Amino acid sequence: MAEDKNVSELMKEFVATLMTYLKQRGVEFVTAVTVEPLKKFAGKAALGCAGLTLVLLGLIFLGLFMVQGFASLFGGSYLWGYLASAVLVMLIGAILMLVMARGGKEEVASKDDKPKDGADSH
Repeated sequence: MAEDKNVSELMKEFVATLMTYLKQRGVEFVTAVTVEPLKKFAGKAALGCAGLTLVLLGLIFLGLFMVQGFASLFGGSYLWGYLASAVLVMLIGAILMLVMARGGKEEVASKDDKPKDGADSH
């Protein structure tokens, strides 16, 4: 019976030591796999938000500058300044949409021209 007691105590100590080791390895694994990438992502997200804020502020000030410039060009009338700015912004947006739409069609056309795998090139 003395040996059984020693074996059971040794098993309890072994299991306790094993659990401590596994908990420590689990913490290291979770830190390496989830915490570090989340820290990197949070840094990138913060920089992205700061950049977006600066771009939006720049666009707002550019819009105000356009309105003031067009208003002074059209005899001090802010109505015409706002209208001219809106028309200019819509024209730029339409041109960008056309460029983006053509770019997508050209990519699809270039993919269709390439021979597919396994097809004869003759």
